[in-house]
Order: sequence, then C-alpha cells, then structure tokens
Amino acid sequence: MRRIVIMEYFHQLTHRLLAIVATLLLSLAFVSPVSSQTDRDIYTWTDEEGVRHFSAYPPQDTPYEIVEGLSGARAAPPPPPTGTAAAGGEMPEIPEMRETEPDPEVVAARCEQARTNLNLLRQDRPAILRNEDGDPTPLEGERRQEMIEETEAFIDEWC
Repeated sequence: MRRIVIMEYFHQLTHRLLAIVATLLLSLAFVSPVSSQTDRDIYTWTDEEGVRHFSAYPPQDTPYEIVEGLSGARAAPPPPPTGTAAAGGEMPEIPEMRETEPDPEVVAARCEQARTNLNLLRQDRPAILRNEDGDPTPLEGERRQEMIEETEAFIDEWC
C-alpha cells in the first residue's frame, strides 16, 4: 500500500513538472519573437510631398529618424553621400527615372484574358466571383456592368 502511495505521488509530481516545463516553453516561444521584433529599428521620414513614411529599412539619400519605441529613441543622421560630389559638400545628382514599356508578351496575354472575360461577362448566364477567402459571391446587376466597363476600358487602352 505504501508503495502505491509513493508511486502516485511521483506520478503527480511528474505531471506537475511537465506542466511547468510546457508552460515555460510556451511562454518563451511567445516572448522570443516579440522581443526580437522590438529590437528592430523603425525609420521614419517625410517625402517632398509631405507624406510621412515608416519602414524597417532606412531610405537612401533622405534624412530620417529612428522612431522612439521600446528600444529607446535615437536620431539618425542621413546616410553619407557617396561619390566625388560628396567631397565638395553637394549631394550627387539623382538620375532621372524613365518609365519602361511593359513586356509585349505579358500585355498580349492579359489582352487575351481580358477579351475572354469580357465575352463571359456579356453572356446572360449566372457568374460567380471568389473573394480573398475563396468564398463564392454572385456577380449581378451594377457590379457586373462595372466590370464590363472596366474590362472594355482596359482593352481600349492596352490592346
């Protein structure tokens, strides 16, 4: 009888220890990612149009600040300019961005798909759209007409 009582005691003790260890491991699993994310710096800057941006990466050639957070606040200087113009104290000239033409094969494939979609939309048959979750939604009335107009506008502009 005494042996059974001792065995039950060790059995209960083992379950308690396992529960404590599991709780500690789960706690560490939830705390570790949070603490590593809070150690990461968040950068903020205001562009020429007055829009304030936030990012995990600092912008290039733009003054920025590190956002005050759990890791403490720090002001960051703008990145040092590179090149020979930087030695004279002037910022190097930013090259002009040119808009590139889209890949003709991609445009052709999208035009073909748009024409197919337009033909299907114009048919007097029930149509179903799927949202981001994959749930079906019937396409009717005004929304169907909007999609027809949007598809026609796309075809007029690109095809």
